[in-house]
Amino acid sequence: MTSSPHSTPVHIDDLIAPALSHQLRSVLPRAGLALSEASAGATRVVDIDRLERVPEPAGPVVALNGGRLSPRHAAALRRTPPALILACREPPGVPSEWELQALARLLAGGPLPPPDRSPRPFRLTEVSTLQKVSAAAAEAAMQAGARKNAADIAADVMHELAANALFDAPAFPDGTPKYAHRRGPELQLDPGDIAEVSIQASGQHVFLSAIDPFGRLKASSIAAALDRLDEPHQVNGAGGGAGLGLRRILEQSDLIAVRINPGKRCEVTCAVELGSARRRAANPKSLFFWVEH
Repeated sequence: MTSSPHSTPVHIDDLIAPALSHQLRSVLPRAGLALSEASAGATRVVDIDRLERVPEPAGPVVALNGGRLSPRHAAALRRTPPALILACREPPGVPSEWELQALARLLAGGPLPPPDRSPRPFRLTEVSTLQKVSAAAAEAAMQAGARKNAADIAADVMHELAANALFDAPAFPDGTPKYAHRRGPELQLDPGDIAEVSIQASGQHVFLSAIDPFGRLKASSIAAALDRLDEPHQVNGAGGGAGLGLRRILEQSDLIAVRINPGKRCEVTCAVELGSARRRAANPKSLFFWVEH
C-alpha cells in the first residue's frame, strides 16, 4: 500500500510482533498515516525495546511503548532525531486513534489540537495571566464533563506550560534568560517576548497549548526530566523552575507533543483526560518531540 498526497507514509518494522503488526495495519490508515512497504522516506514504526537497533542518524522513528514513562525512555529523546514515543494504551495493546491522529497532524505540519473546534486563545502579557489561564483550563474541563480532580490537573498543566513560556523561554541572543529570576507581579514583558496559550476540549480530553517565539526547549531537557521520574519530589512545585514543571507535565498529561523550530518558535501541546485521575502517572503516555527546520 502506498501513501496518498494527503497522508504521511509509515513503515511497520519487520520485528514487530505479527499480531500487533496486523492491528497497526488496521488503525494507522484511519488516522491519516498511510502504510508503506518500503522504509526509505517513510516514518519507521518500531518497538521501543528494539529502538537501539535503529541506526543514527535516521529518519523519523515512532517507538511503540506499552508501559509508563520512566527514566529508561530518556534514551529515546537523546537520539538524532529524537524518537516519537507512542503509547499502546488500547486493548489489545495498540495505540489509540486520537493519539494516532495527533501524530499524523504533527508529521504533516498541521495544528496539534484536533481541528473539530476553535481553541480559546490567550496572550501571556504579565504574571497575573497565569492564574487566568489556569482557571480557564479548569473551567473548560468541567464544562466538558471532567471530574474536579481532572479539572485541577488541567489547571496545573496549563499553569506549568504558561509559566515555562512566560519565564523560561525568553532569552537574550547569548542564551541568558530574560525573566527567569523576575517573577514578581511587577514584571512587564517586551512586546516581542509575549507567548500565547490556547485551551480546547475535544472528545475525552482537554488540549492545552503554549507557543513562544524563541524555540529554546531542547529534547535533552525533557530527557533530563524523564531521568528524574522515579525520584521523590515535593508535591508543592511553587518556584520549582522549568525542570520541575516539565516533570509535572510528564506525570499529569496523557500526551505531550513538542514542535520546535530552533531559535524561532516552540509549540507544546498537552492532552489531559477528563476522566478519573487515579494512577494517571502509571498509565502509558505519548511523548513527541518534533524538530522543524
